[in-house]
Amino acid sequence: MSIPLTQSATGTRYGAALGEARPVVSHSTGSPRKWGGNTPSCPKCGKSVYFAEQVKAVGKTYHRGCLRCNECNTLLDSTRLRDHDGVPLCGRCYNKLHGPQGSGYALLGKAGG
Repeated sequence: MSIPLTQSATGTRYGAALGEARPVVSHSTGSPRKWGGNTPSCPKCGKSVYFAEQVKAVGKTYHRGCLRCNECNTLLDSTRLRDHDGVPLCGRCYNKLHGPQGSGYALLGKAGG
C-alpha cells in the first residue's frame, strides 16, 4: 500500500490535503453512552439515585434522606424500618396501624381475670 503524495504551496506532503477533513471513525457508533443511564429513581422524590447515596428498603432504592416513615415522616434506618405491603413505616406507626388492637393494660383489672 502506498501513501499518496499531494502537491501543496509549501511542498510535497503525504496523505490528504490540509483542507480535507476525514473522520477518525467512518461509521456511526450509535447513540452516545450517557453516564448514569441505568440509575434507579427514588420513589419519594423521583430523582436519580447514584450508588454512593443509595439505600435499599422494601424492594426499592431510596436516597438516604428520602427513606422516611410514610405516616410521621421520621428518618428511617435499618433498625427503625418496618414494612407493610411495600410501604416504609417506623416501629411506632407500624404498631399503631397494624399491631394488636385495644389498650394494653385494660384487661388486668377485670374481675374474674
